[in-house]
Amino acid sequence: MSFKIKGFSVNLKPSFFVMCALLTAAGCGRLLCVLIFSVTLHEAGHICAAMLCGIRPEGILITPIGQQAYINGIERISFFRRMVIVLAGPAVNIALYLIFGSRINMALFLFNMLPAYPLDGGRFLHYILGYCLGVLRANRVQSFLSKGIAVALFVLGFVQTILYFGNISLLCIGFYLIKINRQEYINMTFAFYRSVMYRSDKKVLSVRGIMAGEGICLKTIVYRLGWDYYTIVYVRSGNKSICIGEEELIAYIMKENINHRLKDIVKSGYNYSSCNCGGNDI
Repeated sequence: MSFKIKGFSVNLKPSFFVMCALLTAAGCGRLLCVLIFSVTLHEAGHICAAMLCGIRPEGILITPIGQQAYINGIERISFFRRMVIVLAGPAVNIALYLIFGSRINMALFLFNMLPAYPLDGGRFLHYILGYCLGVLRANRVQSFLSKGIAVALFVLGFVQTILYFGNISLLCIGFYLIKINRQEYINMTFAFYRSVMYRSDKKVLSVRGIMAGEGICLKTIVYRLGWDYYTIVYVRSGNKSICIGEEELIAYIMKENINHRLKDIVKSGYNYSSCNCGGNDI
């Protein structure tokens, strides 16, 4: 079920209504209302922060596990603004806890800060690792960690079901995180390639240099690229160094194959710059 309000889409999973009916029938109507109110304000925090950072959110997805705002283009803004958007939701929960003493909001804060996709903690850690290691390397690490946390929650769900008969909340959360992990990995990978191929002319980036031998695979280099910096690859070739920028690297990969090596770019004479360094040292 979906509808739009002035271009802002709202998607409701049918299972959300099933969850509401079950909790209401179990006498948890008040808890349900507080939970929905808190989660909605949490997502409103993300949406407001995105708008303040110059991004117009496209919509929101409502599931039995929670809500998720669609904020496309977050990779095109600065690292600081990206962090503000990610942390705005948990900050709302902390504020509600401090104002009303709501333990539900503290639980929501702790849950959302778990370093697992698609939770805020997972995105927060991914952006930090992406800045340090490269986006795709960080994505692999984060996906592996997310899967481990999801499986742990799923196993704990069985223990919870035994100790608290009928309570399958952790079981559902663990199952959902396992299911969504692969899709989040693909989404992050796609967003990265899109951002590198279409760098914004309005964004100032720092430059990082990488020294690599001719035998290094292009995939290894691509995994070191990032959202928040421009990468130049220095390839040793005889008594000089070949300077290959991101555009040349991506263009060659799009035309040829990511499994080629740096020496293939050098031999092809593809659009790169030759930096005569007067010897073997840069």
